Amino acid sequence: MSETTSMLAEGGATPMPAPKPAWQSKTILTNVAAMIGALANGRYDLAILAAVNIALRFVTKEPVTLDPQSSVRPGETGMARDDERV
Repeated sequence: MSETTSMLAEGGATPMPAPKPAWQSKTILTNVAAMIGALANGRYDLAILAAVNIALRFVTKEPVTLDPQSSVRPGETGMARDDERV
């Protein structure tokens, strides 16, 4: 059984893409460049921030979006019902 099929069989709603190599991540490459620039200028605080960003990229488990409607599951409106509002 493939990785995608096994995830769907376990109840996953959408298949997750296979991980890509770190060198193909624009986020990681940008932060590596920022870290090199920061270290070259003696800005260790910015180098640490870039290192933290790289680490966070490796532990990210789900994608993010700026479009709140794109995360709504089929059949849902994305709006809370009156009895769910706080």
